[in-house]
Formats: sequence, structure tokens, C-alpha cells
Amino acid sequence: MESDDIDPLASFDQDEQRSTQDNEEHLTIPDVLPVLPLKDTVVYPFSVQPLGVGQERSIRLIDDVMRGDRLVVLVAQKSAAVEQAGPDEIFRIGTVARVGRMFRMPDGTLQIAVQGLERVVIGEFTQEKPYLMAHVALQPDTQEEDNETEAIKRNVVGYFQRMVALVQTMPEHFAAAALNLEESRQVVYVIATFVPMELELRQNLLELDSVREKLLQLSTYLT
Repeated sequence: MESDDIDPLASFDQDEQRSTQDNEEHLTIPDVLPVLPLKDTVVYPFSVQPLGVGQERSIRLIDDVMRGDRLVVLVAQKSAAVEQAGPDEIFRIGTVARVGRMFRMPDGTLQIAVQGLERVVIGEFTQEKPYLMAHVALQPDTQEEDNETEAIKRNVVGYFQRMVALVQTMPEHFAAAALNLEESRQVVYVIATFVPMELELRQNLLELDSVREKLLQLSTYLT
């Protein structure tokens, strides 16, 4: 299963930031959750993204999720050429997300808005049909709080601001959103959502445990 049409740039404002942070502070998840593979896309914690859902099994997954707690694990598949990715064709680090809105289109496909909550590691799969379900566990980042990490964060925000100023197709409010973020991991994930990157880089950023290492990788990429 997969997401078909994806807008790579998410909207993110202060209200969404506070809502996501509040959710994370009290976040508990079931031991088993549905897993939705995505083509060429990595959804991060703190991001709010629109996704298009077109495959029959993916539509069934979302319909079932909307009748329950609205939680789903979003994970990139290793190759976009695979039409229905199975357990061996997806990465094992993804993001648990909440489906906020769903619109059913005239052609039967879905448009959904998802809010990334936290990293998860995907364990043993409990089913493959009608859609994937697996044991999952929260995998929070390691957050360093020191002067070095703070300095790297400021550099990353500065690089991103300059990038927004140079790229005319990137709205200026993206830079403003980054400036208003306090936690280093928020800076990492929100900026990474906005910046065009290859799938391998996006997934590697998600899989790194250290927030400082994530900031360093972003800094290297932006310069």
C-alpha cells in the first residue's frame, strides 16, 4: 500500500506545533498498528502533511483507521517501483501519525491530512492482508541540550532562511515557522520537511538517534 500523490511541503503553524507537542508528551500507542508504505516520501514528527491515497487496500486501511483512534504508521518504501510494498520492501523506522482530516474524491480516492507524532521502530508483522499491520514501539530521539547543539541549530535556521530568500518558489512563511521553533528536534524535522532532499537522505535523517547528528547532517546539506 502506498500514498500516490504527495505534496512535499507541509503547512506548519504555532497552533499545530503546540498541539503536536502536547500530544507527544502524553503519547501512548497500541502494540500493533496499521502500516502505510509511502512512495518517495518520509513523514517526520512535528510535520503536518497532505497525502493522496489511491490503492484499494490503502483506502480500506484509512477507512478502518478513521473509525478508531486514527493512528497509523507511515513509512517509506525502499523502491517507488513496487506497487504494493510488503514487509521486506519498506524501512523499519517510520513515524506514527494521526489522520486529522479525510476527503473522499469523486473518483473514489482519498485526500488526507496527517500529523506526525513520534518515531517508531517496526517489529514483527501480524498481517499482510487486507493491509499491513505490525508490532511497533516508540523510538524517541536523543535530545542533547548544550551550547554546541544550540549553536548548530542557529546555523541551520540561518542557512534555511537564506535558502528561502534565494528560492522564489518557497514561501517566506517557511522561514518564519522555523524561527518560531524552540526545540532542536522541531527545527530538524520542520526544516527537513520543507527542504527538497533525496529519499535516502530523508530516511537517514529520520533513523539517526542523535538530534545533534541530525542538525549536523542538515547543516552539511544546506551549505
